[in-house]
Amino acid sequence: MKKEKARYLVIYDNLIEQIKSSSVKKLSVSGISRKYNINRNTADKVLKLLAENGWVRREIGRGTFADGFNDAIRYSINFLYSQNAYESSFVSSYPYVHAGIFEAMQKLGANCEFKVKIFDSAVKREDAIAKSFSGRPGQGIVILDPWNEEILKELHKRKIPYMAYLPPEMASYNSITIDTYQATYRAMEYLIKMSGRKNILFLCSTRDNQWQKSRFKAYCDALKAFNLPLKEKFILEYGMDMNYVPWFVEFVKKHKEVDAVFASNFNFAYETVLIAKAAGIEIPGRLAVISTHDIPKFEKCVPGISAINVSLEGIAEKIFRELKDMIDNGFRENIRLVEESRFIIRGSV
Repeated sequence: MKKEKARYLVIYDNLIEQIKSSSVKKLSVSGISRKYNINRNTADKVLKLLAENGWVRREIGRGTFADGFNDAIRYSINFLYSQNAYESSFVSSYPYVHAGIFEAMQKLGANCEFKVKIFDSAVKREDAIAKSFSGRPGQGIVILDPWNEEILKELHKRKIPYMAYLPPEMASYNSITIDTYQATYRAMEYLIKMSGRKNILFLCSTRDNQWQKSRFKAYCDALKAFNLPLKEKFILEYGMDMNYVPWFVEFVKKHKEVDAVFASNFNFAYETVLIAKAAGIEIPGRLAVISTHDIPKFEKCVPGISAINVSLEGIAEKIFRELKDMIDNGFRENIRLVEESRFIIRGSV
């Protein structure tokens, strides 16, 4: 089960919002302690964290002040999207994945500004970069979708501080990727060994999708390891068309041997559970369900949906750390980072 955020971090986030809105100018341990009904040690921990991340300044003999925190923006981080990529990857997944990484990064430090820059898909790469990088000190670029490799090549060539969130196959750029192979394999192993499932559907947009290749490989490898046949009819590819759901339910009803689904997209998983339940398909009795990308509503479903969890906060922290280092100390090559994932077991299996 997902752990609740520590109390001092909840207070920390709340105070950041107050500082941003200029509703608080001066802070103290005793004031925080009284306002949030916490002990002085916890209040001091919150205040130290605010100071370490630049949200407040502590002056000996005078106190701790939050005014003027954004007088000088030190880091300006732009998330660069084509119009098509923005609509398909940022808006459609909101508030998860891309939007989740963006929002997590906003909480990482003061004296920073974070913006989403959008340009027409047909624009020249030089113009796209100019839109998001003026050349003044303190700038960096984040690319969260491999929509235009030419942009990545140009950023790398010009040694502009950048980090990209990319599939493993595109590891020739400064990037972070996610390892969902191991967690997917463990999920398949659980379905087969612990839950006794033998006929598992792989539900995806397309098995050749850059992000889904490793998940599909884990699916195939797990079947092979447990001497189960790979059945082509159990690989269901639907693009991003959510109209597949009624047909999918009919497929499951017709093929009564199907006893589990691995959904390589959180929207697929959520809609599958809702429609299957409405159609009288018992979960997990008749059909076990596991999804890629854990989202908050999975935990609230009845039954809760098991999922592969990737820490968006972890991705944001690693990207921000590397960008700050390049902005402060100069461009670097060969940055290759991996964010591990884990399998969360809930009632759907």
